[in-house]
Amino acid sequence: MDGRRDQLTSRIVISKIGVTRLLVATVIVLHVLNVPALAFTYLWPPLDWTRAYIVFFSVSGEGKLPTFYSGMTLLAAAALLGLIAAHERSRGGRFHRHWAGLGIIFVLMALDEMFRVHEMTIRPLREIFGVTSGALSRAWVIPAMAFLAVMAVAYFRFLVALPARSRALFVIAGAIYVGGALGLEMVGGVYTSTYQRDLTYGVIATLEEVLEMAGMVLFLYGLMDHAEHHAAQNQIHIVA
Repeated sequence: MDGRRDQLTSRIVISKIGVTRLLVATVIVLHVLNVPALAFTYLWPPLDWTRAYIVFFSVSGEGKLPTFYSGMTLLAAAALLGLIAAHERSRGGRFHRHWAGLGIIFVLMALDEMFRVHEMTIRPLREIFGVTSGALSRAWVIPAMAFLAVMAVAYFRFLVALPARSRALFVIAGAIYVGGALGLEMVGGVYTSTYQRDLTYGVIATLEEVLEMAGMVLFLYGLMDHAEHHAAQNQIHIVA
């Protein structure tokens, strides 16, 4: 009996609603802090302290704090995917490699988010694809769209086999995230091909980050919900 009690008390209990509320509050705070950064970037004359504020808090300008937050949420998703993959493998689930593959992809996404790898590829990819303006001027979106097409084919059966609730949450979260990361990125490319980088562009870039962060919050909720109902946990216990 004491052993059973020790096992229960040693568990880490995670409230999916509590975590989701914390994430939503964090996103709101980050975007409130971004408002002065937008003003300092596009409306105020540059000063040393405004530059420092922009570097740290700008969402649209990839400030240190928003970038750190986004990277951590991607790593959190990777960790949850790894836990689900381990559970699926232990019970002989046929899609455990798909879960593990997603975990690896999210680790790579986190590294890209924190080190801005895709931004470094824009110039060479422009030369390869011969695009300098318009929706594809952020040329990294071209291989990104090709990768998404491959993933859609490779993960179709996996998606169909998911419980309906998990499938709906993952699809909606993915649509929101991709709508920001690719959709509004291309809108920004069209805008900067015609106009300069002004406040309107800053708003577009901010909306892009809003969608990315919102998509990740929903995806993390979906992963926690799936783990709660469909993946037994030993040391980590997810509850409503």
